[in-house]
Amino acid sequence: MYEFLDQVTSDNILIYRFSPHGSKKLDHCLPLKLYYTQMTPDEQAFIPNLIFHDQEPLCHELYDPSEELSQWIEDNHVNEGDTGLPYWTQEMTNYLSKQNLKVVIKPVFRSVFDNVLLVHSEKNSPQVEWYENNGFIGVYYWSHALIAKDWYRYAEVDPALSYKHYFEKDFVVYGRAWTGTREYRIRFFDRIMDYEGLSNRCIGRFSTKENGVHYTQHKFKNNAFKPFNSNLANRFYSNVSDPWASATYSVEDYQAAGIDVVLETLFDDTRIQLTEKILRPIACGKPFIIASTPGSLQYLRDYGFKTFGDFIDESYDDIQDPLKRLYAIVESMRKFSLLSDDKKQLAFEKMYTIAQENKKHFFNKKFFNSVIDEYKRNFNVAMYKLWQTRNATDSKFWQKIYSSNDISLEWLDNNPEECKQLLEYINSSRQVS
Repeated sequence: MYEFLDQVTSDNILIYRFSPHGSKKLDHCLPLKLYYTQMTPDEQAFIPNLIFHDQEPLCHELYDPSEELSQWIEDNHVNEGDTGLPYWTQEMTNYLSKQNLKVVIKPVFRSVFDNVLLVHSEKNSPQVEWYENNGFIGVYYWSHALIAKDWYRYAEVDPALSYKHYFEKDFVVYGRAWTGTREYRIRFFDRIMDYEGLSNRCIGRFSTKENGVHYTQHKFKNNAFKPFNSNLANRFYSNVSDPWASATYSVEDYQAAGIDVVLETLFDDTRIQLTEKILRPIACGKPFIIASTPGSLQYLRDYGFKTFGDFIDESYDDIQDPLKRLYAIVESMRKFSLLSDDKKQLAFEKMYTIAQENKKHFFNKKFFNSVIDEYKRNFNVAMYKLWQTRNATDSKFWQKIYSSNDISLEWLDNNPEECKQLLEYINSSRQVS
């Protein structure tokens, strides 16, 4: 995907992305192409840098100054010997440690650009605002729309995804992971259990343990999501899926349950960052309810998808308080489950007509092109800003460091070869600056 996006912009840029996908570790933020590392610092100085952080929600706090980050800089910029610099000081480490994700770029010492392009997939985001105030220029696009287009490609022709309009269950609900931003899922399943009739209408798959910790022992960031029931395993199937399971779909579950209740990554948040999870029912022609942040249904509508407000109470999408929104979603499920069989079957018939329209829209080339065009527009705007704000600030900092009197005479006397390299570096830095 990143190779493709590199080609559609046709700009000379140096791309970094996380591999394996979904990781947030600095060690995994790597150049897309090997030849980047073979370019000279002078060659890299005039080429913009771009970091793709579009798989997971942004979290600048992970890369704030710390002892761990200082050690990472030491290991990756100094000990590897890739700096091309004759000596290193604590001041230089301190300077780099304030650069956040910029620290992955090698070398970082001569660029004429003050900013780095940061490609993301979230809207209404304080995280994006923070990055744009700290040396980055954001480029938004809906990355998971492109990912899902590939991951669910068989759903377009899968004959098993031809549904009847009578289902054994009303809802299918998946909850594999529940740490971090996903902890609300525990209370979601817990709330379903508050209504015995509703839990009986669900195919629920819930993992009672994550990383060896039982859900009742989880330390909540938001205590409002603490469960009241300790026996979720007795009511729901055990979810033992691998992390990549959201890249596929269960024909058996979709044949047995009418509506996919999608529990997204973000819920207790202001940001909208929809993943492949919500695109799974869309690609498979299923009606859906989405547990996510406020405005998520409108986000889908803005991309041309239809929702199911004529049959399911979707007012939850406007509720700001996360616990009230959670309760409202479960209440919408409960109300639908109480419909008579005749009314329910009629609702399914109409909802599945809409779901098939969504499926056609998703696999239509126009939708794919609209996502690409949005990326290209936002990329071009960001590139314009990048060129308008180039002051070689970083390069000037390094030049100042090496032009200062901080180097002792003893060091100069004892390191004649390094001294020669230092003078050469200072002169070349002045030329670049």
